[in-house]
Amino acid sequence: MKTRDEAEMTGDHLPQPQETMSDERLYKAIHRAVNDALERHERNRDHDKSHVLEALLVLCCIWLIVLLIDYFSYAPWFNQFRYSMWYHVPSSQVLQYEDKPPADCDFLTSPVGYKGCHYKKHVDLQPASSENGHKQTVVVYWSHEQGN
Repeated sequence: MKTRDEAEMTGDHLPQPQETMSDERLYKAIHRAVNDALERHERNRDHDKSHVLEALLVLCCIWLIVLLIDYFSYAPWFNQFRYSMWYHVPSSQVLQYEDKPPADCDFLTSPVGYKGCHYKKHVDLQPASSENGHKQTVVVYWSHEQGN
């Protein structure tokens, strides 16, 4: 008696209907498994991309907040609010004599280029005295500094 493999090689064996049916079921099962695996892979890849985009969005928001705080740090109204909260004094006791530092150290000020100087912001808390109505006063000012 010939084995099945030998019969297939000689062409004596024709597939039975039940063998064809099991081959179709096997094909469908493999096809379904491969498709499921591909779908899971696509979902995971999209999910990983969304995490990267979320992280980039958070970093951009943090960067924007830092830029806004730096931009508003020159505004007298912002400094009055900020330092009145920080030092627990009324906003009328926060004094800022210049709205922003002088521009003579800016890169684009004539002559254009690096000037080797910058202005540093200082905040001084003056104790209560008869000069300032027996209240603490916060003074905001800029000083000219050489170097970086």
